[in-house]
Amino acid sequence: EYHRAIGVTRFYIFEEGMGTTAGRWSPDVYVFSRKTADENQKNSPSRFAKWLAPYASGNSTCGANALFVRQTLNLELAIARAKKDGIEWLLHVDVDELVYPAGSSTFDLRDVLACQSPHIDRVVFPNYEAVPERPSYELNEPNTFKSVTLFKRNHLHIDTATYARFAQSARRDNPNFFLAYANGKSACRVSSPGLRPNGAHRFKTKGGGKEVTTSESAILHYPFVSAARARERAHRCDCTDVKECSMLAFDLVLANKVRGEAADFESWFDERVVENNSTRREALLKAGVYARIHAPTLLIGRT
Repeated sequence: EYHRAIGVTRFYIFEEGMGTTAGRWSPDVYVFSRKTADENQKNSPSRFAKWLAPYASGNSTCGANALFVRQTLNLELAIARAKKDGIEWLLHVDVDELVYPAGSSTFDLRDVLACQSPHIDRVVFPNYEAVPERPSYELNEPNTFKSVTLFKRNHLHIDTATYARFAQSARRDNPNFFLAYANGKSACRVSSPGLRPNGAHRFKTKGGGKEVTTSESAILHYPFVSAARARERAHRCDCTDVKECSMLAFDLVLANKVRGEAADFESWFDERVVENNSTRREALLKAGVYARIHAPTLLIGRT
């Protein structure tokens, strides 16, 4: 409902389970079954293309590479369906993400895309990462998107000197500034010639089309809003070697922690992820490294 409220008019959903809900749920929702996605993953020529083969050559059912390949090849199906449906722009988000169309006077994603010049065929939305502020035992809000209003802004939306000064404070003892990915997500103009996925976050086209990055709009990403969610992420597969499941540095740290000294995991999570230092929080908010965003909470509460 949130994405409908900001102007999204068509949804393509990919099932991860083996349910039987494939097809058109409603006039604006089309669901691809896991069976359809698996068949495409097995038969798509892109699987053996130079740009994807290194990720597809390993374990095809488990691990971070497998997820990356599955999402990339799912985008092939979404592009084909979007062309059939006459869709103008396509943007991929995960279930723990929301599009934040800041910069639009009406808070409408269509405004953000409509103002792009005809020669622009890809628009990058930098991602912001949700930062929980309450200890794990206090996080009882069942709706992820309503439980957190504090975000780390993407470095592309922060003054360079400011980022250099405050990034370490925001990072704390973690491997990187962001715990999850940092390269944003791009929307593509579906009519662009030679359109194809370029990984799970980007698209590639032919014919000289250009890519721009939004200066205000963003993807709000909620990857580690509670210790329980983080534990689930660490157990998303059962590979013996956690490196197979951990494309990102913090995921490797997380997996090792959960599978090793799990007894004090909640305390460790609160120390490494939860923003419980009011002095630091206010300094990072004042510097523009953190942002306080209430729109999802307000819109979801209204819808």
